[in-house]
Amino acid sequence: MTDLPTMLDFVLAVVAAFLGGAVLRRLGQPPLVGYLLAGVILGPSALGFIDDTNRIATLAQLGVAFLMFSAGTELSLSQLRAMQGIALVGPWLQFLLTVPFVILAVVWTHWPVTEVTYLGIVVALSSTTVAIKLLSQRGELETQHGRAAVAFSMVQDLPMIPAMVVFSALTAAGDRGGLAMAGSIMASVGKAVGFVVVTYAVGTKVVPVVLRRVSAQGDEMLLLAVVGIALGMAYLSNLIGISLILGAFIAGLVVAESEVNYRVLKQVGPISDLFVTFFFLSVGMLLDVRFVLTHLPQVLLLVAIIMVGKAVILAAVGMMLRQSGRSAVLFGLSLGQIGEEAFLLAQVGLAIGVLSGTSYSLVIAGAVLSIALSPIVMAASAPLLRGLEAVPLLGHSFREAWRRGKSADAQLTGHAIVCGYGQVGKELAHALERRGVKYVVVERMPYQVASLRERGVPYVLGDAAHSLTLSRAGIQQAASMAVTFSGPASVEAVVRSARRLHSTLPIVVQGTGNEEMVEDLQQVGATEVVHPNFEASMEFIRQVLRRSGVPSHVVDRAVTSRRIGFYG
Repeated sequence: MTDLPTMLDFVLAVVAAFLGGAVLRRLGQPPLVGYLLAGVILGPSALGFIDDTNRIATLAQLGVAFLMFSAGTELSLSQLRAMQGIALVGPWLQFLLTVPFVILAVVWTHWPVTEVTYLGIVVALSSTTVAIKLLSQRGELETQHGRAAVAFSMVQDLPMIPAMVVFSALTAAGDRGGLAMAGSIMASVGKAVGFVVVTYAVGTKVVPVVLRRVSAQGDEMLLLAVVGIALGMAYLSNLIGISLILGAFIAGLVVAESEVNYRVLKQVGPISDLFVTFFFLSVGMLLDVRFVLTHLPQVLLLVAIIMVGKAVILAAVGMMLRQSGRSAVLFGLSLGQIGEEAFLLAQVGLAIGVLSGTSYSLVIAGAVLSIALSPIVMAASAPLLRGLEAVPLLGHSFREAWRRGKSADAQLTGHAIVCGYGQVGKELAHALERRGVKYVVVERMPYQVASLRERGVPYVLGDAAHSLTLSRAGIQQAASMAVTFSGPASVEAVVRSARRLHSTLPIVVQGTGNEEMVEDLQQVGATEVVHPNFEASMEFIRQVLRRSGVPSHVVDRAVTSRRIGFYG
């Protein structure tokens, strides 16, 4: 029970987080910076109101688990497959590009190669927790760079396990050290791969069935079941020596395969937000203010390396993997901090003798400050991109990739905006074209608009959740808009942006989930919600009843009545 916070600790932490978040929000900054500052003030290096950071760290671990679970629930396996290039190849490219800097650091500092290499691995790891929270607050989690950042950082966490094994083996004496090291690495990687394969394969068969039955018993039972699955998977992965982050994320992916995933996400979201606050508080408590002040030049240099050098390397990785210049820059900036694993790696490095006391304190200071500055750096991305656009010869790479095809020089009015050019979007576009209705397609995937470009169809390549993208699609002069892709969070973000720009525009969206989801989309501004599964069931009802001898007018009345009840 010593690891649990006292009631006073809990109250102090919540009040300090509230005040810090409120002040920073008033100053126009993200609340998480306020949480970090609140942790610094409460921690042992400042006022010392909470002298045992382990008690808050226990709650912080719950926050990380819930946040990763929520991220897994929002992502689909198909999205991860689409990002497999940036996720599977990207981390290795990053490490290769970092090698010259490690060599330069060895020559400049004269520190041992093992120490500098270990520091390089720690600095290379980014924070999945911070990236998701930051992108979510900016409404960019469903963008190209947002999905890439989440996929990249998730896979990037995996080398942490063999990395610790490698450096433990390097410091261990013995003639069989090399063989033991190779065996440990293979065992760790095999353990991680086996865990993912088994839990996902079994989970996708069992969990959706369980959640479907539990959901019939009410939201309270569903919430308890989901919390048990999320924390249980996280604990299991941690128990067998794998990061709890991976277990919680896999649990989210498993739940995403269930038809109740939207209800799950809505219920777990507030719990995740509360406990993630403790994560940022605990990070702030680790900062030694006195060390920062006495080693300010070294700390600032490390922070610059993390936030500038790493961001440049990651942006280069993104462009090598065919991301646009703009998306690659945002991808690099969103991951320009040290991950939460840095605290664990630093402690292990100090324990096994790879890191000195000074290096350990530098890592902690660099991690805390880079996390605190990440929202500010992301907020500065707009002027940075404008500056890059003005660079001669290279500026075109960082401009918003969009065109209007044959209508590039014409101001469209009274047109329809089709967001998403998948199967539904293509059918809608063809129907509009056959009837002579002017339209513009908004699509974020470059390969989807190749046919539009060839046919001279007006399109905007970008994220429909961004106001700039919708403005370029002529939303102020549009007659209607359709959001043809699914995913409640991404659809809701598009509707909110559209409503800010055009309060009376008719907006038809695709929805998945249950009646509650339909009501939520209507509340944020959707004019009509089309539910694919429900509409398919209505057509089944219509066809079967008619072929069973029920009169057509009775069938139509029954279908209409049910549709009114479903859509409200």
